[in-house]
Amino acid sequence: MRYEELKSEPRAQIRRLAQFLGKPFSPEEENSEMIDDILSLCSFGNMSKLQVNNTGHLVPGLSNSSFFRNGQVGEGNKCLTAEMAAQLDQITEEKFRGSGLVL
Repeated sequence: MRYEELKSEPRAQIRRLAQFLGKPFSPEEENSEMIDDILSLCSFGNMSKLQVNNTGHLVPGLSNSSFFRNGQVGEGNKCLTAEMAAQLDQITEEKFRGSGLVL
């Protein structure tokens, strides 16, 4: 599951996640508003309003809020230089090599 997929087809990805966890939705749950309720409760906007893990400090001088952006696809590209993005891609590729994941 990729963030882009979750943003473009949230209902399908929630179903996929439930199946992966061994807790697929029942027909009754599918026909109710349960999936929409889950999506609403876990939405970026709702989580931001609740300020989940958005307070406190991981290290002195750097608040947790430094790690929150607006949750838009591609937003990270505005924060990274081309060199930083390339280095991050290289590290990610090295760490996941042999895992079967396609990045």
